[in-house]
Amino acid sequence: MRTTNNETRMDSEPNAETLEAFHEVEEMKKHPDQYKAYDSVDELFADLEA
Repeated sequence: MRTTNNETRMDSEPNAETLEAFHEVEEMKKHPDQYKAYDSVDELFADLEA
């Protein structure tokens, strides 16, 4: 990754893990009812700590 004039550019293709994450986000957008949502950061952390 390279930054010039307030512009960030990728010098290479995303790796497999990043591509998988992109795919996961697309699936979440298509089926938001299948994923838990939070109304606050406190609620998110409470769930993570449970």
